[in-house]
Amino acid sequence: MSGLLIDTDVFIDYLMGSEQAADFLEYARDDLHLSAITIAELSDAFLGEAEWQALESALTALQVHAVDVDIARAATGLRGRTFAHRLKAATARVHGLKLVTRDRKAYPDIIDVLVPYRPLL
Repeated sequence: MSGLLIDTDVFIDYLMGSEQAADFLEYARDDLHLSAITIAELSDAFLGEAEWQALESALTALQVHAVDVDIARAATGLRGRTFAHRLKAATARVHGLKLVTRDRKAYPDIIDVLVPYRPLL
């Protein structure tokens, strides 16, 4: 399996106790990546000390990619629902990673996208 850049929605599912997300991340655990943008997005959602400890613990198993000049330049020509989506798409492209998200429509310019599961209703 090639490297996987985990989008914020999948990581939130995991932190909220989704069995589907946990199973997927366990299956793919050997080559998981995260954008620093996702950490910023998660910081808005998880503000308590216990949540931060859980987040920091989970981050030790992932390679985190900062936004650098190459990523910023690659984001310039991409379409995405938000600028954060464009930066995450550029991160995947620059590092040759498959983007893992439940929100496929947020990344219209990225071909290598994996929707790992459908949320249970």
